[in-house]
Amino acid sequence: MASKHDRFIISEELILTGHNFVAMILPFGGLNHWPIQLEVSFIGTPRNRPFRFENIWLSNPNFIDNIERWWIQDM
Repeated sequence: MASKHDRFIISEELILTGHNFVAMILPFGGLNHWPIQLEVSFIGTPRNRPFRFENIWLSNPNFIDNIERWWIQDM
């Protein structure tokens, strides 16, 4: 008789932040179980998150050149 013992533990905070969760049963791994995979994706567009500048970006020697190039590109 088969039974399910595979579980995921996630925080309530993660559930409430608007993420989509998909659990998939993967191909039999040869041991005594079928592995499962949890995929977490953001619902909506990344535009919903505020932009945050990271000072570490300034340490990249190409930072200013990249900004200038990206600024003039068509979106």
